[in-house]
Amino acid sequence: MAAAPANRHDRANLTIQMLGGTVGMALRGNLLAATDSYTLFFAVTTGTMLLALAVAWRLVERTSKEEAGS
Repeated sequence: MAAAPANRHDRANLTIQMLGGTVGMALRGNLLAATDSYTLFFAVTTGTMLLALAVAWRLVERTSKEEAGS
């Protein structure tokens, strides 16, 4: 996103969200079709969500520490 001009960050962020949602739905759809198991489908979805939450948490912590230090 750093390649996008500052006044276009909102559009770049939306593009990333849309791309992630599209790829995620395609992969989960294929997983469900291949395994025919809702348990596995929801387990993978939950794991992905928890991983994203952990990454976001770390980024927020790092950003707040950098802002506090400057």
